[in-house]
Amino acid sequence: VAVKNGCFHPKLLALLSDDEAGLVIGSGNLTFGGWRSNLECAEYLHPSFAPDAFNDTAGFLEALALTEDVKHSAQDECIEIADELRNRVRGLKPNPNIRVLHSIGPSILEQIEELASELGGATRIVIASPFFDHLGVIDICKRLKVTQAYVHAHDGGTVLGSAGSNWPSCSPNRVQAVRLECLREEKPRLLHAKMYEIGCRRGRIVISGSPNSTN
Repeated sequence: VAVKNGCFHPKLLALLSDDEAGLVIGSGNLTFGGWRSNLECAEYLHPSFAPDAFNDTAGFLEALALTEDVKHSAQDECIEIADELRNRVRGLKPNPNIRVLHSIGPSILEQIEELASELGGATRIVIASPFFDHLGVIDICKRLKVTQAYVHAHDGGTVLGSAGSNWPSCSPNRVQAVRLECLREEKPRLLHAKMYEIGCRRGRIVISGSPNSTN
C-alpha cells in the first residue's frame, strides 16, 4: 500500500461468517509484538451494539478503494467487504455513541475537534501513546483549546521506533505526567497502545486505535 503524503497505519480485522460478524480495531500490528508481547488496546465491535461503527468501517473501505491518495490492488475486495458490513447492520437501531473514525478526508484531530465542540468544548485531555513528535501534543491542545495534556508515563517503557520520540518534546508546562491505573501490570510490558480521554463540558470522548500523538 502506497499513501500520498503519509503512510498506511490503520489496524482493522473483520471477522465474518455465515451468521455472525465482528470488527477488531486497535493499536496492534500483525506481528508477534502486536498480538502477543506488547501492551496493546483493541475495541471489539458487534452489530448488536455498534451498527454505526460497521457503517463507518464500510465507508472507510469504500474510500480506500476509490481515493487517489492511496495506491493498492485490493479495490474489489474493499468494496466486497464494505457491502458485507453494511448488510450485517441493515435495519438495526442506530447507536451514534460508538463510531469509527478514519483520515481519508478530514484528519482525525479535525473530527475530534468537531465532536468535542458538539459536547460543549474540551476541558481536559489524557493521553497514552508510545510515540510523540514536536507538534503532536501542541496541536492537540491548541485545537481542543486546553492548556495542557495529562500524559501516561508507563512503568514498562514503550516500544521503540525510528520516528518521533517516546515522550513529548514540547515545553514542560504543556505536559503533566500521570500514571493510569488501567495500564498497570504485575509484569509491565512495552506500551504500544494509543488511548485518549477528552473530558468535555457535556460528556466525554474516549478514543483508541492506531493514531500516535504525532502530527
